[in-house]
Order: sequence, then structure tokens, then C-alpha cells
Amino acid sequence: VKVQQWNGAKWVAITPDWVVGDKALTRRLLEESSNAYAVEKKITLELKKLQWAPALKYVPAFFDDDGYIEAFAEQGKAVMADFAFDEVIMSFHGYPKRYLREDDPSGQHCLKRDDCCDVAVDANKDCYKHQCVVTAKLLRERLGLSEAKVTTCYQSRLQDTWVKPYTDKVVADAAKRGVKKLLVFSPAFVADCLETLEELALRADEDFRAAGGEELRLVPSLNSGDRWVNVVVDLARAVTPAL
Repeated sequence: VKVQQWNGAKWVAITPDWVVGDKALTRRLLEESSNAYAVEKKITLELKKLQWAPALKYVPAFFDDDGYIEAFAEQGKAVMADFAFDEVIMSFHGYPKRYLREDDPSGQHCLKRDDCCDVAVDANKDCYKHQCVVTAKLLRERLGLSEAKVTTCYQSRLQDTWVKPYTDKVVADAAKRGVKKLLVFSPAFVADCLETLEELALRADEDFRAAGGEELRLVPSLNSGDRWVNVVVDLARAVTPAL
């Protein structure tokens, strides 16, 4: 971009959830490179190294964007049409609990009660888990699924101090309860990757069958589908109408 002498750029971090707390930022940049806030900070640091300061605009969090929700709902409907599932899980990327607490400006809300993410308040407006809960709720409602059939969970943990429930535990427990066919969404990943294709479609399916289940089916991510591409353009235009 610098070589082409652009005066400005629009950055779309292709992850629906923003984590905006700034405590221990250096540590976050090293450990949490997947979240959009870290991406923004890394871009800023790289530009400083280049001694270049173009005008930048960042697309804000889109975890509750109607186009994003509808795009994932369409993916789900295509799979649901020929898969008689018993239950559904919505698996989001994991996140350390200590960071959730740091992102609570009140210091009195996050993880203090089981339903701390269910209702939007000032204390959780920038909370990663709250944003995941909102996405899962909106997607469930768009698909017409009952709350009792859907579990929100978190994968890819590195330690046992990350947000629960853990996806691998939820998958195994579902099979042990007698669930035979399990449908899985991964709304935090808008493109299929190791976390979806290996961790969910392969490993989670193996775990599910080993615990007594019959089939786990993963809803494909949005990837390069036309609807999703149009959503990305709309998101960018929302911050830059002339785009």
C-alpha cells in the first residue's frame, strides 16, 4: 500500500467481535492476535515502523450486523434442509477469563453471575463473551430454533482458565445424553480454517462418535460467498460512503 502511494485505506478485520480493553496491551498483541482490536494496534505499530501515516478507517464490530447474521443463517438453512439434527452448538473462539475481567470498566459485573452477558449494560458493551452471546441469540432466532436446542460454547482453549463451557466437553456431553445428530455453527470464523475444518469437522466429530453420537455436521463458514462479499462491502461503505 505504501509503495502504491495510497493516501488512505479502509481496514476490515474479518472477525465479528472487537475486544477493546487496553490493559496489558503488549501482552495481548503477542497472545491474542486473532481479535480485531489487536489487529488494529498491530497495523498502527507497523505503520510507525514505516514512518507513514495514511488516513485509516476501521470497520467496527459487526457481531450483531443483520447482513452478517443473515449470511450465516443462509449457510445453516442449506445444511438443515437435509440433516435431521437433535441439537445445535454455536462454537466461538475461546478467550481468557482474566481478559474479560480487564474489559469490565466497573470491575463489578464480568463473571460475577452466570447471566452477566445476557443483558446489554455499560459494563459489558465491549465484552467479547457478551458479543458472542448476542450473535448466538440473533442467529438462533433467525433460524427459528428453540433456546433449549442450542448451546453456546468456546473452543481452542490453551488453558483451563478460559471462558466456559468448552466446545469439546459440550460435544462429548451431548453424545452421552443420547444426542445422535449434532449440528455445529462456528460464527466467530467467517472463513473456514484449521479451527473449523480440523478442530470441529474432524476432531469434534471423532469425539462425538466416540462418546456415542452418530454424526456431527459442521455448517460451512461464509468464505467467499456472494452474500458475504456484499456484506463486507456494505460494512466498509458504512464508514466510507464514497467507497
